[in-house]
Parts: sequence; structure tokens; C-alpha cells
Amino acid sequence: MELLVDLPSRGNFVHAGPPVQGAPSLYVCDHDTQAPDDQIITTDPTNILIRALTLRKDVKGRAKGGGGIADARKGKTKDGGDAKGKRVADRQPEGKQSAKRQNIGSSREETNGASPGGYYTEQELQSFTVERLKTLLKEHGYPLKGRKDELVNRAMQIKK
Repeated sequence: MELLVDLPSRGNFVHAGPPVQGAPSLYVCDHDTQAPDDQIITTDPTNILIRALTLRKDVKGRAKGGGGIADARKGKTKDGGDAKGKRVADRQPEGKQSAKRQNIGSSREETNGASPGGYYTEQELQSFTVERLKTLLKEHGYPLKGRKDELVNRAMQIKK
């Protein structure tokens, strides 16, 4: 206890509750508090919450054996599935069929987005981007200038 005699205190530490003295005590430092010239202090500008979540995600990814953030950005994981949690159907030995069907694409993709009759519907053409409409028109020798509505009207004349 003799080591604590000259230290500033708020009471004799006998009260269980917080002290009711008003303003806190001020302490004045009697030495230089400036950091040394050779000391370099750097801070990470990333938000602490974002850093914590990113680190947690990396740790969980490594624990499960999956890819990290870089793999998730590419859209693929180590087991061949995509980043959305869907896996590719496993290859089965010959003679056995997998319970999971392989994704072989829809018939719309096979016809390159055209309707079954070979014509594009106006609704399909409206969903195309201007770049895609211009590419389609260029393939068939149509002019590429104009607004999207004009491009759609020209594309309506194309028979696939």
C-alpha cells in the first residue's frame, strides 16, 4: 500500500458506486509526448467492420477448403461450381447415371435468342442492349444509326 500513497485518487476506494465529485481530474504531463522522428504510423483506410468481415470470410473459406475472395470474384470455386453455391454435376462411371442432371442449356440459347419461328419478337429485341442490336443489324447489312426504337424496328425485319 505504501506504493500507492502519492498517486492521485478519487476517494479511498471504499465506496462501491461511482464517485460523485463532478468534473474529472486533469493531469499534466511533464515530459515530451511527441513521437520520434523515425517512427512511421500508418493506418488502414478500410472500415474496421469491412476488414473484420473480410478476414472472417477468408478464414471460413480456408477452413472449408474453398476459394477465397479472388475465386468468388471469378465466379468459380475449387470444386468446379459457381460462386452462388451451385455445384456442377459429378461425372459418374459408365453405366451409372447421376441423380443430378447436368445443365446443358436451354433451347433459347441454342437458337441464339430467336423465337422458334426464326423471328425475334419485339419484346425480345427491346430487352437487347443497343450494342447487341447494332451487332445483329451489322451482320445483316442494315444501317446502325438511330435510337433504340429505330434499331428495334429494323431488327424486326430480320428473319433468322
